[in-house]
Amino acid sequence: MPFRCLAGSLAAVLCLAAPSVAGTVVIGQDTFIGGTPSGEATSAPRDLFFAGPSAELAIPVAGDAHLAGFSAHAGAATGADLYAAGAEVRIDAPVGGDVSAVGFSVALGPGATIGGNARLGGGSVRIAAPVAGALAASAGALTLDARIGGDARITARTVTFGPDATVAGTLHLATAEPVAVPASVAPPERVVIGRIAPDDMPMHAPDWAPGWVRAWSGHWMHGAGEAWRAPPPAVLLAGSLLTLAFLLALGAAALALLPERVETLRRRAAGHPWLALLTGLLGLGTLVGLIPVAALTLIGLPLVPVAILALVVVWTLGYLLGTYSAAAFVLEGFGRREGPQGMARRLGALALGLAVATVLNFIPVLGWMANLALVLIGIGALAAAVFGRLGAMVSAVPPTAGAA
Repeated sequence: MPFRCLAGSLAAVLCLAAPSVAGTVVIGQDTFIGGTPSGEATSAPRDLFFAGPSAELAIPVAGDAHLAGFSAHAGAATGADLYAAGAEVRIDAPVGGDVSAVGFSVALGPGATIGGNARLGGGSVRIAAPVAGALAASAGALTLDARIGGDARITARTVTFGPDATVAGTLHLATAEPVAVPASVAPPERVVIGRIAPDDMPMHAPDWAPGWVRAWSGHWMHGAGEAWRAPPPAVLLAGSLLTLAFLLALGAAALALLPERVETLRRRAAGHPWLALLTGLLGLGTLVGLIPVAALTLIGLPLVPVAILALVVVWTLGYLLGTYSAAAFVLEGFGRREGPQGMARRLGALALGLAVATVLNFIPVLGWMANLALVLIGIGALAAAVFGRLGAMVSAVPPTAGAA
């Protein structure tokens, strides 16, 4: 399902790495919050971008709100559209426009009202807030206990209807298990029921995954042992659009919060691309190697999830930096020797790079090789910066009195 911009974990990671800039930043009436809000802002006069371990929206937003974090909670009113992503997403305040949310657990609380459409996806989805427009939802287990003002299209393994559930339009229902639709929800003439075979739902780990991964996946999605199948082309296209918008929002947060640091890393990657590629290969190999090494030791076993999370974060950071550096390098060839100047041009360069890299993904072999090269170049620049800082710290340590 297509979402627009989602501010994401990149801003949170950058704020954790640089706590001096964490807080609230206002640019062109847009409010950017990384990590923990500074408490200075009492409202967002335009759009809001909030990324952090816990994205708690506590101030009213006049425009669109974008939330991303392990926990994303909207506890204040949003005047326009709301976009949220996280392990746990909950909306407990009025939203004037559409809601687009994805997470392991997604809930529209009874204190919320949705003025437009609702697009929801997650392992567990609960809808207890009235939706004035249409509903599009995909879930492992879905509970509907509110009024839907338009059509509703629900795809889920199991569906439960509460006492307040009604659908004013046509209810399109596709489930893996039989479900009876009460007449209070929608009369039979406005109900279209389809069936989904359990192995058609892309909610399980593939057969080649370790047994404990498949068992956990099956337990989470209320079943185990079914074969995994690739999603249809429409889902792949929607996923590509969502990923593109998500990465663009991450890059925008980085460019807004740490413009000088990003430009320094970009120049490092563009100045020595082959060296950055080699350094990135070594750095990525080292990070991947830490996972089995940690798993072999009793002390390091609890750190395996941390290492996996670090790998995902570093991969994402490297991909964004490599893509932005490549796009800026092309623009430099057209007369911009210093790279794109200004937030708008830098964001445009990032959007162009992400669009081209996304298209390259559809080219067999060469496409993923090009994207991997972008990742390695970005990781190489990051690794070189880290090693350079560590070297500077070591060289700054005064020699001991007995040193020759």
